[in-house]
Amino acid sequence: MHSKPSSKKLARKSNSSNFQLLEKPKLPEPPRFGEFFHFSHQTSKLSTSVNHPPTILCPFTPTKPPLDNIDSPLWDLAPWIETWTEIRGHETCPTRIKSKLLWDNQNLYLAAQIAEPDLWATQTEHDSDVYLDNCFELFLDPDGDGHNYLEWEINPLGVTLDLRMDKPYICGGTRDDRLEIPDLELALLTDGAVNDPSTQATGWEFAAAIPWSTLTQIGHSGNPPQPGEVHRFNLMKCWWPIKVQDGEYQKDDSQPEKYWCLAPTGVLDIHRPWLWAYLHFTNSTTETPYVDPDWNTKLALCHTAGLTSRFRADGPTPKKLIELTATQNLIDDPSGYAIKANSSGGEYTTLTADGKLSKHPE
Repeated sequence: MHSKPSSKKLARKSNSSNFQLLEKPKLPEPPRFGEFFHFSHQTSKLSTSVNHPPTILCPFTPTKPPLDNIDSPLWDLAPWIETWTEIRGHETCPTRIKSKLLWDNQNLYLAAQIAEPDLWATQTEHDSDVYLDNCFELFLDPDGDGHNYLEWEINPLGVTLDLRMDKPYICGGTRDDRLEIPDLELALLTDGAVNDPSTQATGWEFAAAIPWSTLTQIGHSGNPPQPGEVHRFNLMKCWWPIKVQDGEYQKDDSQPEKYWCLAPTGVLDIHRPWLWAYLHFTNSTTETPYVDPDWNTKLALCHTAGLTSRFRADGPTPKKLIELTATQNLIDDPSGYAIKANSSGGEYTTLTADGKLSKHPE
């Protein structure tokens, strides 16, 4: 399917989703892909003093925002997320990506605007490998323990992938495509033709309504959050370098792909949920963003387990190689081991060998 702009609205019902493809007035024109990224080569590295991940305020909306009009005042309740960092923390995205989130008692609302001069996508079937395209991704871990989290992806054709991860790949996790978002509502708008390099595009945008009932499939109650509640989450834009050959887009293997994240993980793997951002559900944007009192404790546990540095295929640090800090202890756990450290409120936090973070009363 080629999403070329037209003067009329196109709608379809697909994969239990309400999908609309709409014409969009022109966005500010970005450069062509050959000029798209001009990177600095500064390097950064995660350490025990790494900054607290971003906290994003997600205001309650008394009125459902229109998915086909992100410019509606109803979306103005939410602040734009406009700073995106390369997944390893090396550089800031030089092109425009904007996103925002709202909630009500039925849905989590996600909107994004993406400046992209070459609209390219190859995945055309639901639950195909959408991450191989220039897609946008949402990750959501309601209880923040690093297990049983949601991943949702969309490409410029409106093709989606939704799945459950039982735990991160580095901890032996597996992708479960049986998760489906019931009654997903989605509107996608493109300014330019997809997969047609003869035309000049400027970008694409979408808005989605994800029912809270979806979260029962990852072990959550499926109830809406309460004001003040916090989930761990991340957003990511995949960018694959492409070239034009024989009048068609093709991947350019001479350049590396880029992953632009809200919260960089410090390694080339987005599946490090312990390092994701915080989604703070509020009644308004005037509230003070949440600060995790146990962030430094959690980060130190992840360092000890190798989760901030080891490759996915290597797994967490083996028990015999664990080097504890002065404030940590190693205890028995069915996963192989757990690392224990004191945390706020007279409690303690554990991180198991399979990557589960938990807080316990002393």
